Amino acid sequence: MRINHHGAEMPYPMAALKGKLRLSGLSVLDADKTIMELERHFSSSGEIPTHEVLVETCRQLIESSGTTIIQNFDTLVRYDTLRRSTYIQPIVVVLEGASATGKSMLALDLIANLAATRIISTDTVRQILRGLHTPDQHPELYCHTYQAHVHRQSGSKDLPPMVRGFLAQCELIRPTVIKSVRRVLEEGADAIVEGVHMVPGDFQDLGTGVLEVLVNPQHDVHKTMFLAKYSASGLKTVSDDIEDRQREFEATRLIQEFMLKRATDTAVDAITLVDYEEAAKRLRVLVMNHIHRMVETTEDK
Repeated sequence: MRINHHGAEMPYPMAALKGKLRLSGLSVLDADKTIMELERHFSSSGEIPTHEVLVETCRQLIESSGTTIIQNFDTLVRYDTLRRSTYIQPIVVVLEGASATGKSMLALDLIANLAATRIISTDTVRQILRGLHTPDQHPELYCHTYQAHVHRQSGSKDLPPMVRGFLAQCELIRPTVIKSVRRVLEEGADAIVEGVHMVPGDFQDLGTGVLEVLVNPQHDVHKTMFLAKYSASGLKTVSDDIEDRQREFEATRLIQEFMLKRATDTAVDAITLVDYEEAAKRLRVLVMNHIHRMVETTEDK
């Protein structure tokens, strides 16, 4: 698909428009159908539309989809307009949770729907920091979060050692992640941040565009997902010994329960994960509500 941009033709990423439809509330099937109808319409007419005409035609195609979907779509269009004409921060969704809570899979869905062009993984940040610090300097960087307590601990002495090891890792990784988030806010790019090494509430003061969400599977679901890291996912950096994995899960669950308490204390939204599609739907609603608030606040000024 190509559009007319100030008299010149340029390719247009239809995935971005499909993302708007998904965030608005359309199913994958209905969003795909709408995009196909849109492409067929302009292909048959031979018209190279402007961005405004493309979006308005898309809106006409979904007019029968319901009031909420139309309102959401209009809000997303206003959000894009405000981003170009006034100062409104991009949305940066921070997905938090202990190991094997489903953050990465939910991030994949949201990256597509938000058409986010900046993706920050705390695992990648940790890997970069390993290039700056030797195992002798910071051995807690060279292990899983639930193992860090054997090397270094931080935080209240009242907390379990596994949680204090998690906090020790966070102390090293958090500053770089926060700098990265500040940078994307300055750039004006929508972003997804996901990873273990973040404490709920740490990002709330960075800007109005930041939305923190804790992913929180139920205990039994979390346990199965954690144990499947080796047997189903084939991850090579985890033990294949079931007894070791059982012990590591108990440590991981302590970290998750600490994060859940912090989320409650700091009013960070938590998504219960039982089914990925239901959790992804709930996440899209949270993102859409956040964008609604940002748009309303900006337009009221």
